[in-house]
Amino acid sequence: MNSKKGLAITFFLVFSLLIVGLSSHCYSHKQSPPVTEDLLPSLTEILETNHYEPKPIGTELAKTLESMFFDNADHEKSFLLQQDIDTLMTYQAEIVAEMKNKAPNLFVSKFMKIYNQRFDTVNGMINNILATPFHFDNDDIANQESSKLQYAHSLPELKQRWYKQLKYFTLQRYLDRYLEKNPKISTDSLKIFNDTLEKDARAKVVKIMKRYMDKLKFKNTYKDWNATYLNSLCGSMDPHTDYFPPIEKRAFDEELSGRFYGIGARLQEVDEGVKIVSIIAGGPAWKQGNIKPGDIITRVISNTKSQPVDIAGFPVDEIVKLIRGNKGTTVTLTLKTPAGVYTTLSLVRDEIVVDEIYARSAIIEKGNKKIGYIYLPEFYAPFDEGKGGNKCSEDVANEVHKLKDEHVSGIILDLRSNGGGSLYEVVKMVGLFTGKGPVVQVRNRNDDAKHATVLNNDENDQIYDGPLVVLVNEFSASASEIFAGAIQDYKRGLVVGSTSTFGKGTVQKSIPLGDNNSETQQPQYGALKITFQKFYRIDGGSTQLKGVHADVVIPDRYEYLKLRERDLPNALHWDKIAKTDYNTTSDANRLNKISTEAQTRILKDELLKKIDTDAKILTNKNNEGVSLNIVQYHEFNNSVRKLSADLDSISKLSTNNLMHITVAAADTNKYYHNIDTLKGQNYIQWLKAISSDLYIDESSKIVEQLATKQ
Repeated sequence: MNSKKGLAITFFLVFSLLIVGLSSHCYSHKQSPPVTEDLLPSLTEILETNHYEPKPIGTELAKTLESMFFDNADHEKSFLLQQDIDTLMTYQAEIVAEMKNKAPNLFVSKFMKIYNQRFDTVNGMINNILATPFHFDNDDIANQESSKLQYAHSLPELKQRWYKQLKYFTLQRYLDRYLEKNPKISTDSLKIFNDTLEKDARAKVVKIMKRYMDKLKFKNTYKDWNATYLNSLCGSMDPHTDYFPPIEKRAFDEELSGRFYGIGARLQEVDEGVKIVSIIAGGPAWKQGNIKPGDIITRVISNTKSQPVDIAGFPVDEIVKLIRGNKGTTVTLTLKTPAGVYTTLSLVRDEIVVDEIYARSAIIEKGNKKIGYIYLPEFYAPFDEGKGGNKCSEDVANEVHKLKDEHVSGIILDLRSNGGGSLYEVVKMVGLFTGKGPVVQVRNRNDDAKHATVLNNDENDQIYDGPLVVLVNEFSASASEIFAGAIQDYKRGLVVGSTSTFGKGTVQKSIPLGDNNSETQQPQYGALKITFQKFYRIDGGSTQLKGVHADVVIPDRYEYLKLRERDLPNALHWDKIAKTDYNTTSDANRLNKISTEAQTRILKDELLKKIDTDAKILTNKNNEGVSLNIVQYHEFNNSVRKLSADLDSISKLSTNNLMHITVAAADTNKYYHNIDTLKGQNYIQWLKAISSDLYIDESSKIVEQLATKQ
């Protein structure tokens, strides 16, 4: 993850960065602790004094830190041997001493000495393995789930692991090519080996692995490994405490408001660098005029003091970090045109608004009834209040007014996969639907159950009191859970979707490390995002681990995957504090009756039952080992594809049952006459996606019930 009313809210706004999301959003913390280039002493002190539940410095913490570091460094257990782990685990006493005495970190250098040796060995293994043809007629098994693997005990065992993995990669591409030429191939025909296709498939894997190893080598620096070590220390406290190096800190800030400073081009990763897919109207690339879709960026000079970086083989997210920067600064690009001509251009970065993350609405027409639909992908807010920017509470209020002008019968607020954001904004947004009053309780580490701070909506009056459904899934987290929990506690509407939301009930603040760099205006050593509070519903229950349970459960394909907070290492525990005073705003009995009726209908729906059954089977298959025998792999692959295709199919409405979707009159130009053609096309595509969304359709039926029985 990286990763905010009354007097209490004002205090938070001034003195801390409040983050309540998987996708972290914030206000700035103004006081930087004294830091040096070696950050271990500084981070250790900050964690001890600021974390909500700091683990005591000792052998257990060192053991957790090392385990997390090894997992971050070699998650697939593809480089290190068990003897390397055993050797490095002997440094626990030194790690404890370094943390206790605030001494420089020496562990990373010791790790790198071992890792670099293994990296070179593995690189040789890969080249050696891929120099020889594979055959796909034996019963080798490749493991899909790295958590089930142990570290290899010897180099031959490690080589055998790589052999199976590379054979699996090659088999995938071999079979894909085979089926392209022979889509109706028989099992017997599959047994006939095609050496030309195997050679071609293996060549592709050689290319992929070279890029992969080059990327790892590029990141194989003390600076990068130290950042991994510091992040592992942070993650040893809880899953949402993170260290952000300076360039990551900038990306973290940009996420807050959906605004960044760049060149205004949409990019796609290719072998030579990144290809410009389209130009954003009004952006620097559009104004410059000489940059065209199809051009490939091959080199980047990110600022006046940096050297050119050849970006071939870089992942696109790393390239984006190089291209983006502060408003008014210059980035220089080397471009290769489709005709093969190279040119170098300098552009001045300017603000780009990614309004796809902002709230938007549509109207579901059912006979003579209209149901409003609002999509909110995150609880965004401007990182710097003084520089303007969108606030989700204001944007959602605008969408509600648009829908009320269209005389909708009820509203669906879609928070699926909304990872959270600004606590300040969610408090205000709840008020749009409930009016003034308490929204959430926030507790510091030294507070007892009687001293939690109640955050009230004192600003927004209720602007909508009609039928309301809040649509959630297992990826709805943090601020989304505050909103859904408050609506549920006030009996203001029904929460519909997965059995439970994600289960993140903690609050983070951002602490800058070091002074701001004069050119980048970013903290010299990055920032620490630290968990320092937990939040609780107004009924006293935490959303931590348990999340918010839906009033009406609709089966979905991700239900049985281990993706929630409770599945993360070092997650904080669930607990409960005293409830605060509040009055429900609707008839609880009526809501219970409607939710029971809706749940009964859903449980009888054969298609929805099939979604649940198929999701269980697919989850189990994804945890199985994969046969590298081409016939068995083909059968396994077919069964997985069929299950997945079935889930895709039954999770969408059939062509004959599509919902009729329109937009509010105020949005006609935005959707149908957008100056940015691609953006307009994306909006239209979004409307089409809504029309076939089973979960929105089921939610609309519940809204109809709420509207009818009011």
